[in-house]
Amino acid sequence: MYRFEPVEKVDKHLVHKEHDDDILIINGRNAIPVYVDDSLLEPPLVDGLAIDQLRRYYIPCPVVPGRYVLRGVLPFISLSKKQFDEIDSECLELLGKHYEKTNDGYVLKSQYINEIEESILARAFSDLADTVEESDRLSISRILQSACEATRPMVYYASMFNDTKNYFFYRKHHEHVPGIMLMEVARQAMYAHFYQCRAHRREDITLSIDSFRMAYLNFTESNYPVRIMVEDISPAADADDTTKDERSIQRGGSRATFYQRNKPVATAEISATLVKVNLFKRLRRCTTDKSHRFFPIKNFSKLVLVTSRTGKKFEAQVVNLSLAGLRLSFPKGTELAEGEIFDVSFYVDSVGYVNSTNTLVWQADCQGCLEAGFSIFQIETLFLGRLKEVIKNFTFVDHKRTPV
Repeated sequence: MYRFEPVEKVDKHLVHKEHDDDILIINGRNAIPVYVDDSLLEPPLVDGLAIDQLRRYYIPCPVVPGRYVLRGVLPFISLSKKQFDEIDSECLELLGKHYEKTNDGYVLKSQYINEIEESILARAFSDLADTVEESDRLSISRILQSACEATRPMVYYASMFNDTKNYFFYRKHHEHVPGIMLMEVARQAMYAHFYQCRAHRREDITLSIDSFRMAYLNFTESNYPVRIMVEDISPAADADDTTKDERSIQRGGSRATFYQRNKPVATAEISATLVKVNLFKRLRRCTTDKSHRFFPIKNFSKLVLVTSRTGKKFEAQVVNLSLAGLRLSFPKGTELAEGEIFDVSFYVDSVGYVNSTNTLVWQADCQGCLEAGFSIFQIETLFLGRLKEVIKNFTFVDHKRTPV
């Protein structure tokens, strides 16, 4: 039976989601060095327990004293002429990129190697059974988070959580990963990359996507793992034209490359504006005309509690609503007095209760029930804010009553 690697979903708040079921990337991690100096394996850069963990993954380098090399990465490669001639062009290019040629062979020179390129080199020259698994890379990344911050490239890695039972993306059978699913994976990976690789905190800065360009290079199969590598492609700010503060909150850009079996199958380039969270919230406020009526679509409780000033209670349902009033449906035979004052309370999931004081304006029999119109004349600031959120997120405009 196949043993799946440990899975750790990326923090839902990091990618602007509310539910873990919506998370499509796992084992998110920063780049880790393929070699470290022995000074890193001593306090105070990392604690004693972390040093013991690191020594499981980094082994002494036989060719460079005082250096430790990541398991699965060869510090030295010696090739006969016959072996050299049999190397394919891709491996030969990577060998020249990450190793320095000497009289005896090739000595490792790159401290950071793209995980995909590392995997290709391992397949060609090393023992795959000795390579470090991605869950362990996540652990190493956390241990070295601060110790390697100055030298670490702004690259972020994750794997795709491809749940083929996901109703939204796999409503019909697919023999490949749906393209729209890759788009959402790219968006989540871009957000995670931004907060993991830059100094900005999610509580202070958010991203507003300006453009999204997706290129599908090949079909992405559903039964093989998919790895994502995200790189920073932000345009450089012109120091002569912008202040320091403006340069720190300008634009962001990322390129996400999807790999399957070490081959690229898709790329996504996303550019975004960096916005302070408080400003973003103001920009996102919905301005709704008080005269516009809206139908409830989802998240509304079935029953509305209506209470008269004499304490008599009624149950109703929301027919439509606006910032100025409510249209409610009561069971047939309910007796209400026009002009009377009522407290109305209803619940909307993820928002909470909305309470207001209303005047009954009209009532009429309608297909086996009593419908009544209420005008809001008093509502607290808290509940007015909730009412606006409800209308923005969980209703649709009644186009017969509202010019659209």
